[in-house]
Amino acid sequence: MTESALICPMRAPSVLINIEPRMGLKWNITNNLRFKAAAGRYSQNLVAANSDRDVVNLFYGFLSSPDNLQEDFTEEDGTTRKIKDPLQRANHYLAGFEVDITNEITLNLEGYLKDFRQVTNLNRDKLFEDSPDFADKPDELKKDYVVETGKGVDTCTVGDLVTVSPLLSCVPRGISPVCPVCAAGRPGNCEHFAEGAFAPGLFAGICRDVGGGFAEYMVAHKSQVFPVPKGVSPEAATLTEPFAVGIQTVLDNRPEEKDRVLVIGGGVIGTMIVKAIRGLGIGCTITVVEPAAFNAAVLGFLARHADAGA
Repeated sequence: MTESALICPMRAPSVLINIEPRMGLKWNITNNLRFKAAAGRYSQNLVAANSDRDVVNLFYGFLSSPDNLQEDFTEEDGTTRKIKDPLQRANHYLAGFEVDITNEITLNLEGYLKDFRQVTNLNRDKLFEDSPDFADKPDELKKDYVVETGKGVDTCTVGDLVTVSPLLSCVPRGISPVCPVCAAGRPGNCEHFAEGAFAPGLFAGICRDVGGGFAEYMVAHKSQVFPVPKGVSPEAATLTEPFAVGIQTVLDNRPEEKDRVLVIGGGVIGTMIVKAIRGLGIGCTITVVEPAAFNAAVLGFLARHADAGA
């Protein structure tokens, strides 16, 4: 048995007509076992007055979808499209089985997917007022509400332990196409640190438009966020960025076994350089210039005892 419908709702105050095809089917496999599926497109003209990023909400309210949204939307593949109206849209998919346990009891097993194609949400990334003074700033940084789509950030979920690459290179700045250096996978040498959506600044914390300097909370582009593998402690995860600096330095200037390496400065970066050399199994001679006795002792221990398995 199949059912289908074509819904054309009209919404005021502006006339918005949206075509919404829907279909459902049910197949009797046996007398007491049935397969069912449904799919359809749905829309609504209401938006929540709170954000789904809030941990706790003591008030739930709803408003008509606002009209002062950004003009363009950037898809996950980098393409842009115009936002034609404020309607929220989603594609719904459902499939499952019905089993008659008895004449009075029926068991339903269903899987459900709701794919948001356009969602209006409170804009927690707003940094500027929507005024002529900030006409050069992108809409997603100055509108009270923002349109979202798809499955959102798919690199991590709420509660994951992550580390953030602080570089404000082409992708976080919304620059497309990216510069040749970023395209080659070297965002640390980006050509556009003074351009794009934000004020000049190499990384989060030293750019006036982006938080992160000793802040309790910060906003990061999804390209900057990397989940920490299971089993890695938060303390160890804090060394991700300095160790990345160390390992990249060593890989760019990989010493041979017979070489003599001089590391000037035995702070965190210097320590990570020594750790990277020994972690790669390179047995060269390492000399570290470090005036602090404690740091020198730590580096000496690493140089003598660290190996590829450490």
